[in-house]
Amino acid sequence: MNSINGYLDNATISYNRILNFKGLDDYRAYARTAMDLVRNDHVLTAQVTDCIEYLRSIAQVKEGGQGVSPVEITTRTEQFIAMFNGLRNDAAALKDKAENMKAAL
Repeated sequence: MNSINGYLDNATISYNRILNFKGLDDYRAYARTAMDLVRNDHVLTAQVTDCIEYLRSIAQVKEGGQGVSPVEITTRTEQFIAMFNGLRNDAAALKDKAENMKAAL
């Protein structure tokens, strides 16, 4: 996750530099869309990491001989899948938008 945070930080620095450009409204709009895509991917990566950690914690609980609630696991998994699909769809839409904007530059 640290490398992803570094990537987000570098993208933010580059994006902030672009905001200072004068007379390049189309390029700034493209950069804004690309930055939205980077942020979306960052959230998605964080959510996947959280899900993996949750699954690890379930395995540890089970290994410790404690019971695990199938209802809780199912609920959390369904929530994760819904969130993941929403972020994936958002990413696809942002990528298409950015590609169309880049082609028009």
